[in-house]
Amino acid sequence: DVVQTICALLDARRPREDGKRYSEQIAFVADRPGHDRRYAIDATKIGRELRWKGPSIPVLDLVLSGEHYFIIQEAGEKKVRFVHGENFTGFAAKALEPLLQQRITESYSTMNRALKDRCEGRA
Repeated sequence: DVVQTICALLDARRPREDGKRYSEQIAFVADRPGHDRRYAIDATKIGRELRWKGPSIPVLDLVLSGEHYFIIQEAGEKKVRFVHGENFTGFAAKALEPLLQQRITESYSTMNRALKDRCEGRA
């Protein structure tokens, strides 16, 4: 469990003054719609846009969270443009941006080639 790992790291590197373990502060709450471990999809733009976020873990969302999207835009007669990307938030987003962008660019380039080949009937 990611939260338990973070608590253990904090225990080792910055113990609490009261001597208690950080994991003792973990409180489980009932799932709330849109805040559980399922992926949430906004279907209001079906056929044109798809956005999603991974599982929400409140403590980690403060560190780094990402929203992913695919958008299909008209680009002329019988042509469309496929736009995809991520929006990252959290206090580590700015520091990790160069690494994230490099990995994302590599992944998207591979996906774009495969998608293009598939759409053009070469795969």
